[in-house]
Amino acid sequence: MATYKIHTLTFDESIETTPNLWGKYVTFVDSQKPNAIGWYLGSLLIQGCLLVPLTFLLVYALNGPAALFLFISMISFFVTVIANMGGAGFRMTFNSFVVSIAIHLAMAFFAILNYYYIIL
Repeated sequence: MATYKIHTLTFDESIETTPNLWGKYVTFVDSQKPNAIGWYLGSLLIQGCLLVPLTFLLVYALNGPAALFLFISMISFFVTVIANMGGAGFRMTFNSFVVSIAIHLAMAFFAILNYYYIIL
């Protein structure tokens, strides 16, 4: 008595899918895994020498919430450093670096907006 039937799904390889933006990004990140040490050192240099000081100086010079933005900036910096040193996967460490860059750019953008339009 055959109560259960096993059906196997076949994949038609003739169908080509065009990679979307996320697929291209993931492919790029996966191709950079052999350069993980370089990305780690680069993230330390870019964040420690450029992003954190320049964001803080910009926010401070434009009379923005310097203490809050410095706190956010340092947290994003340490998240990236801990992810790299803690042995997280390369996708996680690379994404934390990209998110940190986005956070710093957003803080700089809001500091400029705050200076000209007083929103914060």
